[in-house]
Amino acid sequence: MFLLLIEDNIPRHISSFQYAMSLYKPITEYYIIDLVLYKLWELLVPALLTFLAIKYFPRVNAWAHRIEGKNYFDRRLVYDEQRSEFEKQRTNFLRGVADQKEQQKGYKEDIEEQTTDKERWQNEFAELAADNAFVKAMGNAIDSIYYRGGIFNQGAFGKELLDLLLTRQIVVVEFRASEARLKFTQKGEEFAKMFTLKARWD
Repeated sequence: MFLLLIEDNIPRHISSFQYAMSLYKPITEYYIIDLVLYKLWELLVPALLTFLAIKYFPRVNAWAHRIEGKNYFDRRLVYDEQRSEFEKQRTNFLRGVADQKEQQKGYKEDIEEQTTDKERWQNEFAELAADNAFVKAMGNAIDSIYYRGGIFNQGAFGKELLDLLLTRQIVVVEFRASEARLKFTQKGEEFAKMFTLKARWD
């Protein structure tokens, strides 16, 4: 396709073809040969570029994809390495916690083995001393056992208070001649001593 510029100063004896060819730098002295060469150039260059694109662009794309894949898996590898290191540190931490728990368990068992019944009862009494129901139940039990020979009126004593003492194994109920009587256990006797001593100090 040629663009023809018509001006008044173009000589009339020059044809449009000659004028168009004059816009190109001549290769040979023959217009026809120059035209063929320029046409070949116009066709070969796009054809060559198209051929190169069809043949080598897939290879370039594959090469780029390999680079992208390598970078992706390199990042994954770094992540997996960091994750593995984290899991190792977490395992060591949990192992340390487990060891501490095991040692604590051993120490607690040693303490429990070395703690006498009396010391355990003292600890239990210290916990119960702040409970008003326990204080009232112990007062009723001491009154019934020490001052009434163990005879008690269950209605006046209170079922809940009696159940509290029975559950803690502080008292037992004995039946004598169809009559129920309260009696302190060994633990209950220690509780009674501590209760009386505390009452004196209060």
